[in-house]
Amino acid sequence: MITKTGQQILSELRSEQLMAISDKKWWFVFKDVGTIPHFLYKLCLEFGKSIFVYSTTILILLIATSNEHSINLLLSKPISGIIEFKAELIYLVISLTIIYLCFYSFYYWNKYISNKKKHQIDNKRFYHEQRMQIELIEEVLYRHQLINRKD
Repeated sequence: MITKTGQQILSELRSEQLMAISDKKWWFVFKDVGTIPHFLYKLCLEFGKSIFVYSTTILILLIATSNEHSINLLLSKPISGIIEFKAELIYLVISLTIIYLCFYSFYYWNKYISNKKKHQIDNKRFYHEQRMQIELIEEVLYRHQLINRKD
């Protein structure tokens, strides 16, 4: 049998626990929703970086490996050959960028899944701790004879 004061205390504790759990749940939801714009921002940033890095790397490699013979060979070719060569280099840069972005997306997704599992474990631990606190408070209320219970 629970006294009126004990009943009020227990109902307040339960409502506080439910509010804490719902706050925690909304925190997880907002954290989940926040990852989409963050992912798109990072994807665009990585796209820009990879286009710059791969095109600069190819340009540096072409300059580093060019000699007088290769420059004369390029100059002796018609303009259409040079344009085709440039188009092939652009295609190579775009292909490398797409491959890099696929790997980056996979990495980001894997990190997202592991973080979500970690948050779920944290949420379960939080719920368990809340439950233990309520049980402890119920025990204290029982000792002070604010509630009566049957064991």
